[in-house]
Amino acid sequence: GWQDPAFTQPLAEDMPVVCIGHEDAVAYAAWLAGSTGKPYRLPSEAEWEYAARAGANAPYPWGGNIDNGCAHANLYD
Repeated sequence: GWQDPAFTQPLAEDMPVVCIGHEDAVAYAAWLAGSTGKPYRLPSEAEWEYAARAGANAPYPWGGNIDNGCAHANLYD
């Protein structure tokens, strides 16, 4: 879970949160919106895909070959 993600490196306050589910993310966005008075929300699936693709039409941002992914992203080989 997010409170004990089992990393060997100690967690610090400036590290991103990990190991959270969709409900926790939605709850945080709602809390942040209520706390700041600004409209925060999670991106829709279409918005996320548009941002992730960065204008590319290939299946992956680095092109069509999945084997080239490790040069561009933190992926499991």
